[in-house]
Amino acid sequence: QLAATGNYSSGKTNDLTNKVTYNIIVDPNNFLTAYGATLQAPQSNTITVNNTGLVTAIEPAACTWVDVAGIIPPATTAPPPSWALSGDYEVTATFQGITSQPVFVGVASSVGNPNNPALPGTEGVNNNPNELCGP
Repeated sequence: QLAATGNYSSGKTNDLTNKVTYNIIVDPNNFLTAYGATLQAPQSNTITVNNTGLVTAIEPAACTWVDVAGIIPPATTAPPPSWALSGDYEVTATFQGITSQPVFVGVASSVGNPNNPALPGTEGVNNNPNELCGP
């Protein structure tokens, strides 16, 4: 849930959540899903934000979190997860010509990839055996 607050030079603040225009783009510097595929543009409805600031992940499902803990041979059981963001969307709010700094939003609406990313020296080793997606 996002909130937009106007901070005025008088010291007054105002809740602008329902008055701003939200914009979502794929982060051009961090654009891969947990499977290594490029995130779909939000226009394809993988993520939406409504006028109350509620962010929702919808079909087609995506996972932008990966468990990078990995199983390092000769171990046979996975250590506790260590989550890394593999891709995200940037959300900004605009009000009367002023645009906010971006908020970076990961998506966890599908299962994670058990083998991606392959850690150095563990190619083909199941590094996310429970196929979890995100903390």
